[in-house]
Amino acid sequence: MHRMVFLFLLSLQGMAWAEPAALNPATLDAASHATRAGLYRITLHPPVPIHLNQYQTWGVYVEDAAGLVVDKARVELSADMPAHGHGLLASPQVSAGSAPGRYRVEGLRFHMPGHWEIKVQVSRAGKHDELVLPIELE
Repeated sequence: MHRMVFLFLLSLQGMAWAEPAALNPATLDAASHATRAGLYRITLHPPVPIHLNQYQTWGVYVEDAAGLVVDKARVELSADMPAHGHGLLASPQVSAGSAPGRYRVEGLRFHMPGHWEIKVQVSRAGKHDELVLPIELE
């Protein structure tokens, strides 16, 4: 009986430490992703492949939960390596893109391989939400 309780507790410990599966960078633009509170849906358009130690430009498309384009929002993008306790060496700049709902992220540079979390924050008309996507870079 004690052994069964121990094994059950051990399995719970493993579940508590489980991290979400990292996405393949090549498939980031294959789907939109809901933000934490579900206010927005975000589609990232990175270059393929994502090269290390090179500045790159990404596209971000934002729509609301009803599928309507979100224009003139404040969009920020950053990335962190949780296991290393640091993020990007420089802050990327976000500007309006070529069409409503599209934003351009310039100056994004991943300086090392490994597990990264990309964080996109969207604010518009007092509604703030964020998306965190784990990716693995080689």
